[in-house]
Amino acid sequence: MKKLVFFVLAISLSIFILKTGNSLLLAESAELTYPLLSSSEWGTEDFNHGLHISFNDGDKTYTKSMQGPGGEACSGPYELKKGKLYLLKPKEGVIKKNGVVCKPMECTFKISSTSLYHTHNLRCGKDESYWLSLKKLPAGTKRYIGKIPVVTMGYKTGTVKYNMKMRLGPSVSHGVNKCSIFTHDGGGKTKKADLLQKGDFVHVIARTVEESKVGKYNGYWYYVDLGLYDKETMSCEKDKAWLYGPLIELE
Repeated sequence: MKKLVFFVLAISLSIFILKTGNSLLLAESAELTYPLLSSSEWGTEDFNHGLHISFNDGDKTYTKSMQGPGGEACSGPYELKKGKLYLLKPKEGVIKKNGVVCKPMECTFKISSTSLYHTHNLRCGKDESYWLSLKKLPAGTKRYIGKIPVVTMGYKTGTVKYNMKMRLGPSVSHGVNKCSIFTHDGGGKTKKADLLQKGDFVHVIARTVEESKVGKYNGYWYYVDLGLYDKETMSCEKDKAWLYGPLIELE
């Protein structure tokens, strides 16, 4: 009878593991494993263009790639030792391709308590930092942007309902984010702007903890990603800004 119960429990656990997929690999633990490394791609904190890395658990090789137009890539072997990741020298020797470097590096792994986007972080060498795309920070998590307490929003897409200024902080007394917009008016001119236009989209990262009154409205300020990687005709001093929540329609 005991053997039968054990067998049933084993089958039930196997089904549970199959259904939950990678979720068991992503428990809130600072232990780095081969399955965790290969469970998803690792990239920049906000997963826009930049340096990404992926791991093949089969042949124990990694691939670094620069995301975006004309991005380069290189590969090499890796191994885990005592909880640390080591990127080893490729067979061809050290590889350097337009900002992508494959060479021996030691990487440390941690669960982040500060990121607005993800929880699992790899720090490789002095300058490279990668975040596990599969493990996103849940909406409703309390964080800080500088000294400003915020609540994360889960990277929701929002549409601007009225022309509005892009503030450098969560109030109308803060300065504005300066942008340049390339116009297709025959002359190919660039004009300065500090307004988002009605119908523009943004990605809402977090909101203030407290609501505030602006004119006839009362609501939160949103900390947003302006989505400049998808706006080929627009460049700004900052790719993040504060917008007044009541003037944004969330999807």
